[in-house]
Amino acid sequence: IESKVNLKIYPNPNEGLFTMTWENEITTSDSPSELIIFNYLGEIVYQKTVLGDVKAEINLTKLPKGIYYVK
Repeated sequence: IESKVNLKIYPNPNEGLFTMTWENEITTSDSPSELIIFNYLGEIVYQKTVLGDVKAEINLTKLPKGIYYVK
């Protein structure tokens, strides 16, 4: 099943401490969602499974500065 996701990351840019919110058009309160953040090498640096619509406070301040990708 393919669905659209409304993803927001703020503040952007940041120093490694930020908030992510997203809504999936087919998500219900008990549907699991997987949040994965990768570094430029494709290595997973953060992973979390959550239920329903999400607001997550992410702390990556111990990681090197750079560009990271969200899936």
